[in-house]
Amino acid sequence: MIAQADLHEPEAPPEIVVRPITPILALDLATATGWALRDARGVVTSGVMTFSLRRGESSGMRLLRFRRWLREMLGDDEVLLVAYEQPVLHRKRRQLNASVAHNLEGVLLPELEGRIDYVSPTPAEVKKHATGKGNAGKAHMVEAACARWGRDVRDDNEADALCVLAWTLDEIGEE
Repeated sequence: MIAQADLHEPEAPPEIVVRPITPILALDLATATGWALRDARGVVTSGVMTFSLRRGESSGMRLLRFRRWLREMLGDDEVLLVAYEQPVLHRKRRQLNASVAHNLEGVLLPELEGRIDYVSPTPAEVKKHATGKGNAGKAHMVEAACARWGRDVRDDNEADALCVLAWTLDEIGEE
């Protein structure tokens, strides 16, 4: 006969909680757009995509190429958050790259609206987060990106995108 004390249910295994990783695309909008992508596995890739105009092209061609590239980067609902550095136009000095960034933002936002969440920190926020100074130069941003991600960075556009990704991860975090 089995003793009553010997009849007990086995202990349930400890609960394992797996936090999902939010795929994030970080952008530094410009003619040479820096990008950094953290996928659902947590792997970060980055680079620069150039949207220069070819001889005889209208500025609309830049926007069409950007839209096509953006749709490829977003995938089929694979990216859940887009972070991009706010384009800033200075009142006293008109900058071509800032104007291009505003035009690209005009293509970006309709692609995201109602589908993909987005955040847009100011350049000063990103610089202060990366270097401690809101007016850090390009070389300091490249150094900060290399230090944070432990990789060689091709140029300041890629560095800015990586710093936008770092800002997003540290300021927004995971949900």
